[in-house]
Formats: sequence, structure tokens, C-alpha cells
Amino acid sequence: MIIEKKERKANRFNEDRIVIGKNYFLVIDGATPLVKNNVKPTEASWFAGFIKKNLKKNDGNLINKLNEISKKAYKQFAKISILNKKYFPSCALAWVEINNNKIVAHTIGDCEIVIKYKDNTLKRLLIEDLPKLDNGAIQQMVNVAKEKNISVKEARKHINDILIENRKLMNKPNGYSIFTIDNNPDFKFSTFEEDVNKIKEIYVYSDGISQAFDELKIYDSWEELFKNDVRLSKLIKKIVKKAKSDVNYNKHPRFKLIDDISIIKIVF
Repeated sequence: MIIEKKERKANRFNEDRIVIGKNYFLVIDGATPLVKNNVKPTEASWFAGFIKKNLKKNDGNLINKLNEISKKAYKQFAKISILNKKYFPSCALAWVEINNNKIVAHTIGDCEIVIKYKDNTLKRLLIEDLPKLDNGAIQQMVNVAKEKNISVKEARKHINDILIENRKLMNKPNGYSIFTIDNNPDFKFSTFEEDVNKIKEIYVYSDGISQAFDELKIYDSWEELFKNDVRLSKLIKKIVKKAKSDVNYNKHPRFKLIDDISIIKIVF
């Protein structure tokens, strides 16, 4: 088994993390804050780092450990910021555990996993509720840009209220599933199992990678990206170049110039 990982932070601080244990491979993507608080550098970076720090020595099934971390983070966050139940820090997660001859894959939020089988067929693991909310907000941003005759980048500040209302829908029936701080956690992870001997490659990544086929349209689809062997460094360079060629977000509407990028590639 060959493991490759790549990370790129978009700013001076990173709101993504990668954690690799004895038998698991995990990507964390913190949700960028929408309101001001006193958490430095951001609540997303703090929470992603908190998860990584508390997972470092853990192996085996991670769900129980993550529930413990959620409760511990709830208590810790109350000490460093206002505990507003309508607006908790949150993270998307995706990870693969390898146990004997099985892989067990988990996702929550908009982090993804792509499995490439030995016959070159592909399977994408993604919970689509959060991306649907984000796509709706992006369309609202485009509409504002047209109405006010401004760039999509300038229109971003005009939809902050929409994004805050969407954020309040975390883990609600009409909202989206996400990992957050909680004194009584009950998260709805998506889980998938497969025999290791059927698999050629696995990719575990944050939505900084899915920019390539979603917002930035470097590839027409996720299948086009993953059908061939993916060279991680080359892919990240393509994403950065395309994002920086559209500094006002007009050609490729999105919330920010470029997101943090994290990806793990597992070759069997």
C-alpha cells in the first residue's frame, strides 16, 4: 500500500487538517466563520486542530472517539467563546478505516471519498445536502451581482445573512449533516464498506479538491478527474492557476478565491 498526501492552505492559517493513524486516513475541513468571535486565528482552524490533536494516538473505529471529541470540544469552546447554540463551529469529515480485508469509508458534510476499482469503475461517496444549500446561495450571489451591476466577489457580502441562516440548519431534518461540538452528539455519518481486494485506489479529500470539477470547471465531472491516475501536485497547481485567473469570481461563481486543499491518495 502506497500513501500520498498533499495540503495547501489558502491563507496564513489552515482550516483543513489531515490525520493518518495506524489503520485510518482522515481529512478534516473546518467551516469558515460567518460571524466575528474571539477565537484565533478562526474557529474553523481551532476546531480542525482540536480534532487532530485529540485523534493523534487513536486507532480502531473512530466514531466513538469522535463523539468524545465533540463533547470535549463543547466544554472547551465554552471557555474561549460565547456558546451560541444557533452558531457552533463545525467540520466536514471523510475517512477510510482498513480492517483486515475490508475498508470502511465514512463521510459527513462536503468532504468526499472516491474509490477506483480494479476494473476502473468509480464510486463517489458524498452527502449532497450541504452542497445543495451552497449551490443555492451561490445562485443568490449571482443574482445580486446582476441586480446591482457588481462583481460576484463584491456580491458575496450581500448574502451573508443567507449563509448564516443555512449554517443554523446543521444537523436539523430540513438542513444538513455536519460534525460539530455537542454535549450529546448523535451524528448522521454516511458509511460504506467494501472488500480491499476489489480496490485499486482511494482518494479522500476536502472540497478544496472538488473545486476542480464543481466551481472552477477544470474537469467536466468528477469522473473525468478520477478516471485516470491523479498526480496530486499537478492537480493542485491546476486549481490554483484557474482560481487566480478569475479574481472577481464572475466566470466561476464561488464564495472565495480559493479554498484550503487537502487530499490523501491510497494505492493498493
